[in-house]
Amino acid sequence: MKLTHSALALVLSVFGTSALSGCDLQRLAADQTAEIADRGSLGFNGFWDYDIFGKAVPSAILQSEALIRISPDNEKMRTGLARTYVVYAYGWLSDEWETADQRGDFERADELEKRIMLLYKRATAHGLHVVKRHADEHFEALLNARIELIGQASSDPNTSGPTGSYVLLMGHYRL
Repeated sequence: MKLTHSALALVLSVFGTSALSGCDLQRLAADQTAEIADRGSLGFNGFWDYDIFGKAVPSAILQSEALIRISPDNEKMRTGLARTYVVYAYGWLSDEWETADQRGDFERADELEKRIMLLYKRATAHGLHVVKRHADEHFEALLNARIELIGQASSDPNTSGPTGSYVLLMGHYRL
């Protein structure tokens, strides 16, 4: 019985000290999860089954978005999530868009194009969040202007589909 009370006292003192010192255990856990994901990301890059990977990516995106709410300034998490959005938009949805467009299912192609542009926009926002943390005021104004252009890219008649819009935007408009 004495051992149980001692163990309980130790646990309470650790948590009490953490709480009083301002230690955010959720943020610590989120940051550690991001570190593990970053270190393990090379395993994802060479995953052998295209279908399994494609079905798992949306779950990874949702989990990462939840972790960013807990630790919004974690740069590894944000850049990894930005990369995941682009991989999913380009590697999976753009393929579906092209197939729908080629078979003449323009309604589906339009839906996919809007979705792809939203994914690219979200990826860009995460990447720019990281850049903004290190930017001065002048550079921040330029970054905000670029975010505005992303919304305009999908309506540009000179681009070829959603990926073309994004590539044109990122390649043509230099900071």
